Amino acid sequence: MNDETSRRGTCASELSLLHAGVRLRLTRNRFGWKLIGQITSLVTACVFAATMQATTRATRIDFDGDGKTDMAVFRSSTAYWYVLQSHNPQGAQLQQQYGALTDIPVPGDYDGDGKTDFAVFRPSNATWYLSPSSGRGAQIQQQFGGIGDIPVPGDYDGDGKMDVAVFRPTNATWFIVLSSTGQQIQTQWGSPTDIPVPGDYDGDGKTDVAVFRPSTATWYVVQSSNPSGPILQQQYGEAGVDIPVPGDYDGDRKTDFAVFRPTSAVWYVLLSGSGSQISPQWGGPGDIPVPGDYDGDGKTDVAVFRPSTAMWYAVQSSNPGGPPLIQQYGGLGDLPLSTRVPAVAITGQVSAGGTPLDSATVSLSGTSSRSTTTDTNGNYSFLVSSEGTYTLTASLYDFSFSPGSATFTNINANQSANFSAAQVIDNGIEYHGGPVILGTTNIYYIWYGNWTGETAISILENFAGHIGGSPYFNVAATYFNGQGNRVSNSVAFVGAAFDFYSRGWSLTDSASNSDVVGIVENAISNGSLPLDANAVYFVLTAADVKESQPQGAFCRDYSGWHGDTVFRGQDIKIAFVGDPWLQCPLLQPQPYSSPNNNTGADSMAMTIGHELSEAVTDPNENGWYHADASRPGQPQEMADKCEGTYGQTYKTANGSLANVNLNGYNYLLQQLWVNVNGGYCALSF
Repeated sequence: MNDETSRRGTCASELSLLHAGVRLRLTRNRFGWKLIGQITSLVTACVFAATMQATTRATRIDFDGDGKTDMAVFRSSTAYWYVLQSHNPQGAQLQQQYGALTDIPVPGDYDGDGKTDFAVFRPSNATWYLSPSSGRGAQIQQQFGGIGDIPVPGDYDGDGKMDVAVFRPTNATWFIVLSSTGQQIQTQWGSPTDIPVPGDYDGDGKTDVAVFRPSTATWYVVQSSNPSGPILQQQYGEAGVDIPVPGDYDGDRKTDFAVFRPTSAVWYVLLSGSGSQISPQWGGPGDIPVPGDYDGDGKTDVAVFRPSTAMWYAVQSSNPGGPPLIQQYGGLGDLPLSTRVPAVAITGQVSAGGTPLDSATVSLSGTSSRSTTTDTNGNYSFLVSSEGTYTLTASLYDFSFSPGSATFTNINANQSANFSAAQVIDNGIEYHGGPVILGTTNIYYIWYGNWTGETAISILENFAGHIGGSPYFNVAATYFNGQGNRVSNSVAFVGAAFDFYSRGWSLTDSASNSDVVGIVENAISNGSLPLDANAVYFVLTAADVKESQPQGAFCRDYSGWHGDTVFRGQDIKIAFVGDPWLQCPLLQPQPYSSPNNNTGADSMAMTIGHELSEAVTDPNENGWYHADASRPGQPQEMADKCEGTYGQTYKTANGSLANVNLNGYNYLLQQLWVNVNGGYCALSF
């Protein structure tokens, strides 16, 4: 067939995939509306390196036997296999549950019928489970290898069948069972930190034992055609950066040295047929390289899988100047099978006082991002690539965890991370696993509208400049994140900008257009304010400015709101506070007097204190709030729980009421919820 024919050719010219974008959406919040920004961009990663397909039929991902690589994924959350068969991509997909959640998929043609078989390697007991596609017999079960071994199947004897094989990182030893004779062989080759990259580098139809050394980007190959002869050694790639992606890119039946550079998405291929190099740019940061023969011409095609969208992009070597092969197939968290990546399992247990804790959430972030919940025995598991960096965190309402997180980088064996939980006293407000703002919280004001001659500027800038370090804001320091790190009683008023009605006198915030977010982004873009991920940007509108959303409006439904959005790759916190003097005087705490002789400004100070406290303790709407069963759909953040309460007040010189003094200015502020001793409303802590 054409996939076995020796061919020569060149790869596609450099192409680029542009796929980053930003979208915003507005969602209902307990205090009004929350603007959420989401980047539809790439999963960051140093991705899925290692044993790519050799050039023999036995090692190809070809479930339908048509000589073309099939797009296929393994869903570790359910142990389901999903295969888009290339001979009929519009037909019914091949779907099969095979293996267990922590099993490592090791597909290949183990029975020699020209079709890839479902197969898994179970790390917990080093057992192989094979399902022959020919139907000649029941499932095959074979214990081979040890715990911590990396499966490296290949056709090491050249009989057209995949052989069971493992690489033992502890001593860099290869153990192989030859399918033609049943003989077990072993050889020490490489070092413990090497990446196994078996392939047919000498073109004799047999898989060669080979490793890639990341520290030097050097390849070391034992050629099966002359195992006692000189080794094949080649420095190719950039040390510590490149991912090996060997394959037969020129169709000469020999595996070529090739690497994928994740920082630039450039492929570097040293063609064995001519000795020349090609370097196409294909893919983007975070893409997983999935080289394979997708067009069946006997040459490996440059291809990537995008985890964020489950999209496949391949340059067909049979028509490199033509349109690329683009297909959405799979889901978030799926492992594309054509990587032939050495996968490892990260497992562990979550317990409280020695008792397993079920229903706790364990989140994985880094090269791959997803989450799971612990079972009745407190256990969890993730199947990941051996290449990459992964951080695990545990969370559950009313519990804190130790350690706060566990991180693994470039792991060559199965790993374990256990978490101990301690129940937090029920203080009437619950932690939902999200971040809080740590360190100094910076405040930026954007004075929107006409503020000429307004005393509000000095009143509110004094408030922002002195709320940090006060007993009042120290209430926020009773809140903490999942690692036990507490909010700091440190706030800095860093700067302000003026915007003279750039978006008119009536602001609108909707899913398709957000004027408030646009005002903040414009102030950052024109250099009026810096981009600061540890800040809250307050848009303060003059008394003649209206603000509305599809389901509500300023003054009628709320006095302010806070939210977050992503701008230039940074998650920034935004708040809206309007001057209510002209539009809704009855919503103000003191409609006919104020401690600073500016009713609108004094009312805004109260709202700023409210939104600032909630922004630091619940910046992404998944931090601290109370879900009140009696108020479905209206959870309460720390300031909401004390709305309308002011505690001990005193009279100022003009006869107004106040309860907090900051740098000589008197303010009437609502109380905040203290997160200790069962929880209570207070003006200080």
